[in-house]
Amino acid sequence: MTFVVFLRERKLGAGQLVDASRQLFDQVGEAGHLAHCPADHVPPGLPIYEGLVIGWTAYTHIPSRTRRVQFLQALRERARSGSPVLLSFFTRRAGSLDDKTVYRMARFCQFLLRTRKEPVEIGDGLSYARYVHAFTRDELEEELHAAGLRVAEYTDSEEWGYAMGVAD
Repeated sequence: MTFVVFLRERKLGAGQLVDASRQLFDQVGEAGHLAHCPADHVPPGLPIYEGLVIGWTAYTHIPSRTRRVQFLQALRERARSGSPVLLSFFTRRAGSLDDKTVYRMARFCQFLLRTRKEPVEIGDGLSYARYVHAFTRDELEEELHAAGLRVAEYTDSEEWGYAMGVAD
């Protein structure tokens, strides 16, 4: 069994978390089955994953639909047929005036400052000085389908949600 830890690179924490994870896996007899890879990337190889868990700190912080779908597609290529993919994310409701206002302001700033080549999307925002994207149900399901995953379960609240995709 192989465990892959997807971490956003930060000045502190990534190496310490990987080291702590290795120690935990050593204690339960699963030494040598932990792989660290850069944020938003999937290690190449054969389809060996029997299940995948992608948390808020991985998926919600990937900018642009294109990059998120590419990430899911790469995971799908490594997953065995029938493997579940649990995806956690932040939610939003469609048609929010706040979301539209933030989107328009971000587009204006992007134009004015000539920053970031990737397009700004409704649902993009900042939280604790980090990029985040919040999803509507339709957006999340479209990204899973675009990556070749069938949506088997979807649950959300006012702030967070999870979906279970299946690699067919």
